[in-house]
Amino acid sequence: MDRFLKILSKVGAVLFVLSFVIISGFVAILIPATSKAFYRARFTEVDSNGKTALYYVKRNAYSIQDEKTARFVIDMTEEELVAVMLHAVRYCLYLEDDLNPTVDGYKMQLYRADEISHMQDVKKVFGKGLITVFVSVVVFIATLCLGIIKRKGYYTNCRKVPIYTLIGVVLALFITGVVAITNFDKAFDIFHKMLFDGNWEFETGVMIKMIGYIFDDILPIILTVWLSLLALFGVGLWVYNHLLKNSK
Repeated sequence: MDRFLKILSKVGAVLFVLSFVIISGFVAILIPATSKAFYRARFTEVDSNGKTALYYVKRNAYSIQDEKTARFVIDMTEEELVAVMLHAVRYCLYLEDDLNPTVDGYKMQLYRADEISHMQDVKKVFGKGLITVFVSVVVFIATLCLGIIKRKGYYTNCRKVPIYTLIGVVLALFITGVVAITNFDKAFDIFHKMLFDGNWEFETGVMIKMIGYIFDDILPIILTVWLSLLALFGVGLWVYNHLLKNSK
């Protein structure tokens, strides 16, 4: 029985860390993805050709069939581009029913059918992610409470397990990051093939010109925030173990 409880406590310790990894990863994505400041900074940045994201978005107005929407894109301001991007993010988070935004009471037709289809797939991925995060929150709270209530058992049976699990996760993220940087295009293809069955390769369109312009900048922010949260989590684990050691 004691052996079973030790195994169970170690499994709980691993789940505790993994649940936090998932939650912190989701938070790391949300911080830049929902930030007006991030999009403002990125959309006003000038590239090597002396152009901004707004320039490339406006160039795609010709592919829009709806005349009023095409005119909206041609006359679009950077602030309106930020609003359009945030609307797309809210759509993926199930906070908007329609990918196309409504401006001054008129429903714009910004995206082609293939773009809408792809973003519907993206929304489904986010939906699965939201469910995973919800389950992770429940697991995290449950295991955290157990670790506090049964602190003597935690310290005796599995105090090192969360630290080792966290180190393993960080190493896995580091290795994945190095491999991805080494061959980014290949990693990008594999990532999308794992998540999407339909078409996800676009060379033109409003959506790709928005997302493509921010993609390279958002990934380092997500990784930095994620690793920072994991580092704080690791410090918290060390402090808790240290306090339990001193209380013996």
